[in-house]
Amino acid sequence: MNEFERVRLRPEIYLYRNFFCDIFQISMFELLGTYAFSELKISTTEEQNKVVFKAAGRKHFDADNDTSYFFSVISKMSIRADFSIEYLDGSFREIAVKDAVVYDKNLFPVRTDTMTRFECSFELPDEYPVNKNFALSTIHKFAHVFPHSHITFNGFEYIGKTETKNKISWFLHHRSFDKNAAKIFEFNGREDNYSWEISFSFDSMAKDNSFINGVKTDFGGPHVGMVKKCIRHILQKISGEKSISLKKLNLALSFHVPPEEIIIQGGLVSLNDFNELVSTPSELHLISKEFSRQLTAYFTANPNELYEILKKCK
Repeated sequence: MNEFERVRLRPEIYLYRNFFCDIFQISMFELLGTYAFSELKISTTEEQNKVVFKAAGRKHFDADNDTSYFFSVISKMSIRADFSIEYLDGSFREIAVKDAVVYDKNLFPVRTDTMTRFECSFELPDEYPVNKNFALSTIHKFAHVFPHSHITFNGFEYIGKTETKNKISWFLHHRSFDKNAAKIFEFNGREDNYSWEISFSFDSMAKDNSFINGVKTDFGGPHVGMVKKCIRHILQKISGEKSISLKKLNLALSFHVPPEEIIIQGGLVSLNDFNELVSTPSELHLISKEFSRQLTAYFTANPNELYEILKKCK
């Protein structure tokens, strides 16, 4: 929490930046991505500069994922914040924070690995006003990245729709300090029983952001390996270069394959205790074939872009 102390105490130095945007974006990313909640209700009250998050319907639990970063951000930047958390064992935890001071210090830090419901209401200083346009834009993006989640904002539900541009590309921008530093390459496809988006760039922020049916797979899996194998193979095939390094590959991918709900430790799509895909559905082979075809067509038609990539792959 100390990271944001300087901002709260001397906001005039940071007036060029509305921290409402940071808090809103980080919270949505954590609740939908990290903690895999399938239902998220958001409301704002501009007169009070107040925001409310209500998350439920968690689809996956990761015992190793016990971080409360977004809790710390909200707590440190708010005039007042109230949290209500329910856990798998049926226990509850309610926490109130005022001016970055937790009323009951025995309740902090907050355990988040087994929470099944999360509610938070917080008021921000006037220097960081609620920006509804930013909120709507962010919700619109997340509705595409997590199309099977139900997101409502001030009573209106946002549903992801298929568009030409990959919404998964948001994760590449989110992880990059300079959005113009590297070109993002986007490929996608949709059939009757599956859909996929693959976006990647080559820069210093190399990271894998992967999802299967809306569940984040933090430790990769065969689907991530498959995508990297395709990229390396096609680059080698078109360029004739035998040594291709993917150390600078910044990857974001989202696959939706049957069944709609992931069955943990069983069924067509399985995740193990490390959030890795352990059984490979036949749809992934079809995705691999189509992705390779699109890659070949694109870089054959754009040799200059291929040349720029090869300089980063040595």
